[in-house]
Amino acid sequence: MAKLNPLSEANVKNAIQTYLQLGVNQGKWEFIRIQSGNIFLKGGNKTYKIQLAETGYPDFVVFKSRLSKIRKSLVYFLEVKSTKGQITEEQIKMHKRLQAQGCYADVVRSVDEVMEILH
Repeated sequence: MAKLNPLSEANVKNAIQTYLQLGVNQGKWEFIRIQSGNIFLKGGNKTYKIQLAETGYPDFVVFKSRLSKIRKSLVYFLEVKSTKGQITEEQIKMHKRLQAQGCYADVVRSVDEVMEILH
């Protein structure tokens, strides 16, 4: 039997984004894809640095309704890593900040893990 190569982080992100979009299409939740870090744009003789989301911010934010008198919606912050990918110190700090606000924040490595979290 042929050995399967593990998916790259980019491939895992694409698969998760496709799954999340299916959920949007079915009315199960909404989500946004977060880009962090910096981009540089050239304009004339200048280069402009534009900061995107704060370093360490998770890759996806999922907003899901919940039928409950106590809490009507849930927010999930999902950081995507490959099977061998390591979370950075900035990401650990960000997860702690988000969790302190009552949000779910964790690392996911597959669509199956996302399915388990959201259902």
